[in-house]
Amino acid sequence: GGAAPPSAAREPLVDQARHRKEVVVKVVIGFVAATIASISGTGGPLILFPIFLFWDPEISMKTLVGLSSPFSLVTISFGAIGALSFGSVDFGMAAIQCFVSLVFFLAGGIMMERMGDSALKLSVGIVLIMVGFSVAIRTTIGLVLA
Repeated sequence: GGAAPPSAAREPLVDQARHRKEVVVKVVIGFVAATIASISGTGGPLILFPIFLFWDPEISMKTLVGLSSPFSLVTISFGAIGALSFGSVDFGMAAIQCFVSLVFFLAGGIMMERMGDSALKLSVGIVLIMVGFSVAIRTTIGLVLA
């Protein structure tokens, strides 16, 4: 066969450049989400999900959950180290929360497998709206009563 056209040789370079750009964007999103989550004291995925969905509305929810799990692990680990170092920890309550979280984390994983991507995005959107309203209402009440 003949030699490949010059444009064919450039396609892998374009793919590599696109991949590098996506990696950089994801790192920046992680940095921004982690910083906001740290400053606000909220859970990482609470900030990470909306930023990622804004950047890439077509992202699979299972991919997003897969990205948020290590993000949450790091956040929780450093939060626990901070609590043990500078605060006090109620180990009884922590044990109860660990057990309950484990049970419902597994139940959520089963539900996630049975739901389609659109239903997952809708349910995450509804939860984020509910959390946003809750924070707004509590903050407003706090400001009024202060």
